[in-house]
Amino acid sequence: MDAQDWLDSYRRRIREIGQRARRVQETLTAVTATATSGDGAVTVTVAPSGAVQELVLGERAEALSRPQLAETIMTTIGRAHADAARQATRVVAPLVGERSPAMAFLRSQLPVPQDGERR
Repeated sequence: MDAQDWLDSYRRRIREIGQRARRVQETLTAVTATATSGDGAVTVTVAPSGAVQELVLGERAEALSRPQLAETIMTTIGRAHADAARQATRVVAPLVGERSPAMAFLRSQLPVPQDGERR
């Protein structure tokens, strides 16, 4: 392989990496997760960052005390956030590598799984 062939190959690889990165970015932008509390009082939709995009209080929410409702909201947000984070890692892993330092860092920034959930 001469220098020009090597350079052309290198440029192709850089273009491919850029295209994959753009696809990952587009997919991550669309990732959301929705969770509903066990009693149906609260439904929350969040982004992978944990930003709440929607909060719906069902009729059952009226039967809860304010502290119970607050706890139910926070627990439901946590479950939705963990799900969104899992989705995000599945999107990013093919780009950076499942066992890469970048994935290790990403996982370290995600919510800790609860009740035996896996990341």
